[in-house]
Order: sequence, then structure tokens, then C-alpha cells
Amino acid sequence: REHPDYAHLPFTAKANYLETLNGRGLNPLLQNYWMTIHPPTLFLGFALVLVPFAYAIAGLGKKKYIEWIKPALPWTFTAVIVLGVGILMGGAWAYEALSFGGFWAWDPVENASLVPWLTLVGAAHLMLINVRKGRSVPSTLFLVIISFVLILYSTFLTRSGILGESSVHAFTDLGMYWQLVVFLLFFLFLGLGLIAINWKAFPRQAQEENLWSREFWVFIAAIILLLSSFQIIFYTSLPVWNKMFGLNLAPAPDVIDFYNTWQLPFAIIIAFLVAVGQYFQYKNTDIKKFINKIGLSFVISLLLSLLLVYHFNYLQEPFYGLLLFANIFAVSSNLNYIIGALKGNISKSGSSIAHIGFALMMLGVLISTSKKEVISRNTSGRSIESLGEDFSNNENIILIQGDTLPMGQYYVTYAGKFHEGINLFFQIDYFSPSKSGQLEKAFSLYPRVQLNPLMGNVAEPDTRHFIEKDIYTHVTYADLSTKSENEFANASTHKLQHGDTMYSSNAIIILDSISSNMDQNNPDMHEGSIAVKAHLSVHTENKTYFAEPIYEITKRNVSKAPVLINDLGLKFTFDRINPNPEDENIEILLNEKRSNKKDFVVMQALIFPYINVLWLGCIVMTIGSVLAIITRIKNGRT
Repeated sequence: REHPDYAHLPFTAKANYLETLNGRGLNPLLQNYWMTIHPPTLFLGFALVLVPFAYAIAGLGKKKYIEWIKPALPWTFTAVIVLGVGILMGGAWAYEALSFGGFWAWDPVENASLVPWLTLVGAAHLMLINVRKGRSVPSTLFLVIISFVLILYSTFLTRSGILGESSVHAFTDLGMYWQLVVFLLFFLFLGLGLIAINWKAFPRQAQEENLWSREFWVFIAAIILLLSSFQIIFYTSLPVWNKMFGLNLAPAPDVIDFYNTWQLPFAIIIAFLVAVGQYFQYKNTDIKKFINKIGLSFVISLLLSLLLVYHFNYLQEPFYGLLLFANIFAVSSNLNYIIGALKGNISKSGSSIAHIGFALMMLGVLISTSKKEVISRNTSGRSIESLGEDFSNNENIILIQGDTLPMGQYYVTYAGKFHEGINLFFQIDYFSPSKSGQLEKAFSLYPRVQLNPLMGNVAEPDTRHFIEKDIYTHVTYADLSTKSENEFANASTHKLQHGDTMYSSNAIIILDSISSNMDQNNPDMHEGSIAVKAHLSVHTENKTYFAEPIYEITKRNVSKAPVLINDLGLKFTFDRINPNPEDENIEILLNEKRSNKKDFVVMQALIFPYINVLWLGCIVMTIGSVLAIITRIKNGRT
């Protein structure tokens, strides 16, 4: 039943009030199927981190410093998988839908999701070691707690508005700043405070870990992940430091290169530990047996790496060469572990398969980013740098519709555009020379622009996938008009003096003279006005036309009467007389019908070599991680 007071509510005054509540709609950048599943997966991963955190707090509260690990461990690895998959989905979305040319840009919000995943991976591996041994308990508790706190910190960064000027992902200030600060600090001090209170009661081992024990190297790996996370979150938090301490620190000019340089040594160390970690024994390892087990994998990896270092020209980039070798070594040694130590038992190989996937992923990241090639160098002979500072002739090519130009190993043609729904597609045809020297069509790509008048238009790339590479193409500048060809395009302005020439797509126009002795009896003129006429001759191959636009000054305003030449689809408007007597020129506006003008696009094309190694690694790592959890649950062990 309808309550009588409801009629007094503003939004229920009309029975069809829902029809009048029109929002701005979804941001064009988010209208992608990856974005349908990426955010909920990521947020599910965030939420799952609460479970191991709750177990850790309960363990501290009940003085059960080791017992909490066993029930928390499956939840921890589930959170690692789900959060990792969510991050990878974001990378796939960026690669497919965004036009910055890549899958990771070290954006502050990207960093805010990556950092807790790194610390949680470290925590999960320490939990594996400590579930029965009771070693490194404070470190395990700290990493679990700090992972959850970093989840809250990522929420603060994105929702407080503090990243509003440094990240395209961040929200503006929603009035939640201090609520988020209090929420974050409460759980930070709760966790660290309980660790401090229980510090003296933590179980201690009688002696330090042996240098050649699995416990020691897992601990080292966790520390490396923590240091890597600290570097990322410290520089990501520059806006926070600026606000807290009144500083004016600016991010690095090239953020991607900055983070890559810092993270490269951490990645190399982690890859080596992934390669050898499973060969270490608990408590102590026989070094001779250890070397015998990894020796063959090491030699094969070294030889293969030397060939690839030469092939990819990493001789001048020693860190790239080291990372290449470390990841190849990680793949081969874990394969060897599955075949040798586990006798090919897949049900027991989940962790080794996950490590292989991680190494393949890092290998794909290294090669596809370091050897990325921009092939869209401008070969048209027409400079495009006048379009703005973001348009370089070394990275963009201008294509006039119907023209064919060389680009890298291909020839490309802009074939035209078509409009479907909210999308404006641009057809780019790629051709390859045949053995006879003729051009044969290889494939077509259809980069698009989503037309959104409320939130702004958004360009989305299109990619051609090959086994060994991707060719990534996106439009950086284009005429987005979908109007009729009989309509006039935007006017171009021309400053002319007597005898000067301007050009349309189908004629040469000359300013022959300017006259001011107008006939005052002309019915088109106003009484007492001052008028100036421009005498233009319009020359085509077969005929000459004349146009005489008038610029008239009346007592109240200025009148500009355009002149149309229908045969040529040209319109002339006398727009302005230069008031400076030393600069005797006038301004003529020239409009052309769209059917006259040749359409063009400015586009960028990149080659990502062996990027499929990256995506293969993501899939293998996820499968291995899921398999490891299933196996542990079935066996009832941790």
C-alpha cells in the first residue's frame, strides 16, 4: 500500500520518476568485457586477504602463534590466486582497450593492487615453512598483517582523492578522507600492537637457520618481496608525503623506466630463487647432491640464454641478460624437478607448475617490453608535429584515405571508416610484398573510437595476433564526424594579401583585389554601412569561377555574407580585416563539403614480440596454483 507521506518526497512526486533520472552512463574506458570481470575478481581477492589476517589476529589474541597457520594457509593461497588473476585481468584489459601501448604502466592504482599481492606471496611461502617448524613466526605474522593493511591503504589511495592528479584510475575526494585514515590506522596499530605485546612470548629456534636450508632461502625470498613492495609503495605515495610534510616532490619524468630500473634486480633474485628453491632440503642440504641435481638444467639454460642474448642484442644490457637467464633457468629446473624428483606426478607438481608459469610470465614481460618496436614512422612526406607535442613523426604515420605507404615490413592503406552504435571504426589494411613484387593483402585491423559526448571520446586499439608477435594499432588523430557528405566541414582560416593564393582540395583560389566603393543602392546592404568586398578567382583544371564575399560594418554589428560555389562545394566568408595598417591582410574562411575532402587518420603501430609467452605464463601459473591448493585439500595436509 502506498503511504500518504510518500507523495511529499521530491523524487516520488511523479509516478514515472525513474524515467527522469538519467545519469551520465558508464565511462567508455570501462565498456570492455575484461572490465566486467576484472574489478569483482580484484575485490574478491582483496576480501579474501581478510581471512588470513583474522586468523593471525586470533592467533595473537589466544597466544597460539603457530596453530593458526594450518587453517589459514588454504585461504592465503586462494587469496594469492584470486588477487593475482584479478591483477592479470587488469593487464589484459589495458592491453586490449587502452591506447598507451602496453599492459602495465606503473600507474599508482596498479601499484596499489600489486604491492599487497607481493607481500601476501611472501607471507604464504613463510607459512608453508612455519606450519610445523614454528620458525620466523614474527616475520610470518607481520607479512600477513601488512598485506591486509596494504589492501586498506590501496583503498585510501584510490578513494580519498589524494591521487586525483597522478592517476587516471583514482576517484576524486568523496568526503571519506578522514574515515579512511582512521580505518587504516586502527588495523595497522591493532596488528603491530599485538605483535609488540606478544614479542617475548614468540617461540624461538635454538640456533640460526643453516645457510643451505630451505627455511633460510624462503625467508630471503620473502624479504626480497618485501623490499620490492616497499620501493613501489614508497614512490607511489609521493602525493601522501607531499601532503603530510608540505613537500613538492614530483614523480619521475618516465615512470615506467624508473620503476623498471628499480625492480629489475629484485626480479632477477626472485627468478633465481624460484629456479633453485625446491632443491633445498629442510634444515640442511647436501651441496654436492644439490649441484648434481641442478647442474644439467643450469648448463642447458646458460647455453640457450647465450644464444637468446645474442639474438635479442642484450650484450649491452647485462641486467636484461641476467633476467633472461634466471627465468629460463627457473623453467628448466622446475621441469627437471617434476620429471626427476616427482617422477612426473602432476598431482604433486602444482607448486613447480606455478613457478614455471611465473618464470614464463616474467620472460614474456622482459622480451615484449624491451624489444617493443614502433613501426609507424611517418613516410608520407607530410609533417604531423603541428598537431601537438604528443605527435612525433618517428612514432606516428599520417594516412590519406586510399594512399598506400610503407610501414615497417608492411605497406598500409587507410580504407575508410564506418559507424556502428557508439563506435567509429577505421579500417587499416596491411599488405605484404609477394615474391613477384606485387602487394598482397595480409590482414585488416579496425581500431576504433568510442563516441561519448558526456564523458569524452575514447580511442581503443586493435591487435593482430601471431604466434611470435602482436601487431598493435591505434588511431591517435582523426576526423570523428559522421555527418552527411553534403554538409560542410569545419572552416579553415586563411590570411591573404592582394595576389595571395590559397588551396582547396579541388581548386586554386587567388585574392585578385579588395574594393570598398560599394553601391549604396544595393538592396543587400544596410543604410549608412561601410562595406568591403573581396574579389576571389577560383581556378580548376577546366573552368574559372568568381566569388565576392562582403564584409559589412553597420551601426550595431558586423555582417558577413558568405558566397557559395555549388559546383565545387566551396563556401567563402570574408571574416576579418586586420586593423594593423602595417599588416595589410584580410582573413577568409573556407568551408568545403565533406564529399570534397579526403579523409585521413594519424595512427601508431607497435610490434610486441613473443608477448604470447607472457599470456601463456599467466595461464600456467594460475593452473599450477589451483592444482597445488586442490592437492593439499585432498590430501588433508598443509
